Amino acid sequence: RLPALAKEINAECVVCLTATATPKVARDICNAFDIVPKNGLVRTGSFRPNLRIFVRPVTLMSRNSVLISILKSGSGPAIVYCTTQKGTERVARMLREEGLNAFAYHAGLSPQERQRVQSEFMDAPDMVIAATIAFGMGVDKPDIRRVIHYNISKSIESYSQEIGRAGRDGEPADCTLLLCPDDLHILETVIHAEIPSPDSVAKLLKELFGQGGRAGQIINYRAYQQRREHDLENKAFTHIVLELEKAEIIRELPTVFEEYLIWPRPGLSPGGLAGDRLGFAILACSSPRSRYWLLDVRLAAKRAQVQPNQIIAHLSEMLAAKQLLGASPRNPLHRFQLLRDCPTPDETAAIAIQAARAVSDREEQELDRLDLIVRWATRPDCLHRGLAEHFGDAREVPKAGCGACGYCLTGRAATMSPAAARPAVDEDRIKRVLRAVSVRDDPVLLARVACGNMSPRIENRGLYRLNEFGLMNDHKFLTLVQRFRVECPAATVLAPREEAGRRRGALA
Repeated sequence: RLPALAKEINAECVVCLTATATPKVARDICNAFDIVPKNGLVRTGSFRPNLRIFVRPVTLMSRNSVLISILKSGSGPAIVYCTTQKGTERVARMLREEGLNAFAYHAGLSPQERQRVQSEFMDAPDMVIAATIAFGMGVDKPDIRRVIHYNISKSIESYSQEIGRAGRDGEPADCTLLLCPDDLHILETVIHAEIPSPDSVAKLLKELFGQGGRAGQIINYRAYQQRREHDLENKAFTHIVLELEKAEIIRELPTVFEEYLIWPRPGLSPGGLAGDRLGFAILACSSPRSRYWLLDVRLAAKRAQVQPNQIIAHLSEMLAAKQLLGASPRNPLHRFQLLRDCPTPDETAAIAIQAARAVSDREEQELDRLDLIVRWATRPDCLHRGLAEHFGDAREVPKAGCGACGYCLTGRAATMSPAAARPAVDEDRIKRVLRAVSVRDDPVLLARVACGNMSPRIENRGLYRLNEFGLMNDHKFLTLVQRFRVECPAATVLAPREEAGRRRGALA
């Protein structure tokens, strides 16, 4: 999509920047943008010898005590990365009970609370942040001494970026991964639960193409429709659109943002921005709600006599000036141009199967990435060398190893015991879920409820409030999907996929 856009606007110069590009990704970028690697590819290297990397095998029972021991044995600011928002709050609370200065940070907090925690962390000499991956973007604190992964990262790329926030002052910093086998079950469940059912994809495409249309026609589509009616997360929707673009059926146009949720700095009013015409219009055309203000972008543009995109651009300036603590688009309008006449109903059904299969392939790729980080953490070799090899920088690490990671210091690789065996399907709990949830058109939704994984349709129906939500989170997700298919005979089924763990042997 980006290469096509660069050509469309006749960009004179294109700079592609990424913190974590494997050799394959670098080749793909070069091919997409017609870059000659010999002249146009610059690698700054990924090896940072001041980071001391350790892998500590733990169990569910021992993990908290190991974390506390690590934090109390050292000093300086620390980040503890957790998979879930609830996990950050639970860990922060536990650390405070141990006398540590700890706070949670995640996307579910209000912008005011996130700003407060981030500001305190930037100034504090010994604060601990228990955070999801929402923390770190834009945070440049040079003296972070410890980064601890309470849960396994979903990929080596994510892990590398997260530990990269430690020791930016060049001084030694410790990065510790707490390797718990039960995390694999949780992460695999999350990956599976993000994938929409084939029927959800089919319903989306039927709605997009159901009105017909000729080549060149513009299709407008509201984001809330995709989420609530078809149970599609934004990531899945994006992947489906990419598949339609690859098939040269549609071309995505710039998304229109007509409303924004904004969080003005306490005490800020339109009168305080009299010298800022755009800022004045933004506040004057925003209606205060209980937790945020709702900005009408078109109304503000009309008042300031500018284009809507200028209003949106000015939001970034107000954020940088700390006049706004947060800004988030609401209910965007997606726009697509048909590159050919609308597919017929039969063609749409076939395209839906292809798109659903492509999204399912991305699920397999994510599982492979999870498998790869476990293999890196447990392989008998220098941990820095393993990371450097992944990014094509192996020659940066001395042949004898870094000399400071867990393997180089002990000569022993971390081992991870097999995860607890997953139970056979508990029919009593299956019946409880079926009694509580009347849906019989989507086995994936029933499995999400049983495992306790949110989705737009679950949120819209309030199913997360049920006592049965998460009742079977000890079961394998795909096993539950197979079982609930019996209750949803009309649901479309792709070719069966094997259970997660087929590539992992004893690791899973």
